[in-house]
Amino acid sequence: MISSQTTSLTRGHYASGDKRPRESGDDPIKSIGPQLDSTESGRAVPEWPSEVVQYLVTLLLVSVKESTDAESTQKMRVNLLSIARLSLVNTRWRHALSGTMDAHCASYARLFVLEHHETRSFPIESGEDDRPQQPMPAVFEGMEAQHLASAVRNLLQHLLHTDRSHFVGAMVVRALLQAASKLARTPGVPEDELDGMRRLPLTVLAFAFQQGLSSDPRRFNDIVLLLMTHWNHYPIDVQVRVNEDLQSLDRIGHATNEYVNNVWRETLTTETLEAAKVRCKRLDDLNKRSTRDARGARLYALMEMTSPPWYPSSPTRVLTLSWIARHWDSLTCLDNRVQQRQAELEAKVLELFNEVARGTPARSHAQWLAEAFPAPLRKLVLERMNNESRKTLLLGSEHEADT
Repeated sequence: MISSQTTSLTRGHYASGDKRPRESGDDPIKSIGPQLDSTESGRAVPEWPSEVVQYLVTLLLVSVKESTDAESTQKMRVNLLSIARLSLVNTRWRHALSGTMDAHCASYARLFVLEHHETRSFPIESGEDDRPQQPMPAVFEGMEAQHLASAVRNLLQHLLHTDRSHFVGAMVVRALLQAASKLARTPGVPEDELDGMRRLPLTVLAFAFQQGLSSDPRRFNDIVLLLMTHWNHYPIDVQVRVNEDLQSLDRIGHATNEYVNNVWRETLTTETLEAAKVRCKRLDDLNKRSTRDARGARLYALMEMTSPPWYPSSPTRVLTLSWIARHWDSLTCLDNRVQQRQAELEAKVLELFNEVARGTPARSHAQWLAEAFPAPLRKLVLERMNNESRKTLLLGSEHEADT
């Protein structure tokens, strides 16, 4: 059900929204033969047996081991684009290639994880006896379960930058999303690691937003599509928060609202709906807990959106903090707490700025911070950052003069 929606939206998205110059390899694979006609031609598209489809997909995908150079990676990208196009015109393709595609994505992601994680994050040799009793998902095969979530977090932070490969990032995210749901059912994985992997969709969305991908609608919407495709695999609380983040982004013009709402409605269960209502009511009550000290109430409600220390702040939390900062003067406050509330606000904004700066991008991704927070507050917080973090945050930014 979700895959058919994804296919429909992807078709319209690429047909009308992709304004890049077309590459010769972007066309459907012509070497397969003239029997692959477009649905628009009015001629029937052959329904090939699934084993034939999988064989052809395997031929089209270059070996992962050969994909370390730019030419091979480009070849794989072109082939995957062609496979995706074929899957749009033939339902047998769409259903039969999924396992083959996921296997290749998992292999590619595992190679990338091994190349880019910090070595100490994966103690390959361990004296512990409580190893998983069944095989780990392909992306993590051969790795210890300890610290997987934090290593994946670091990998996503590396991938989800405006200056990183769109294609490689999408492949790795796709593989990790599927692997995370499998990992949650693998015996022997520490509970905190399971929690981290269950939160993976939230982490993907948070990093995509923090690293500036929301300024690239095509790429950001692709991330949203990947998240929606795996929607049914998320725990209820994660579904609620992913939807909350997407709705928050939609209010500032970044999310595919119609598609998100359709998926939300069609996958909604009684439990999910109730969880969403409970969370909404709690946040609303916290925001209104004090009419005399609205500043304190808003900042207290913000704590409800706080992520674990080594996870990124969610778009909802960031945008809520931005709203509070921009409306600060209009929020009531007790006379004896004005200085205390001001210090609390500045501390939370400083924490966010330092969090974003830790990405160490090749070029600035912090332009949105300049737009999200008032200039006086932004300047104050930047002055309190250490020189290295401030330089990283402002690298190439037109707002560098603020300091």
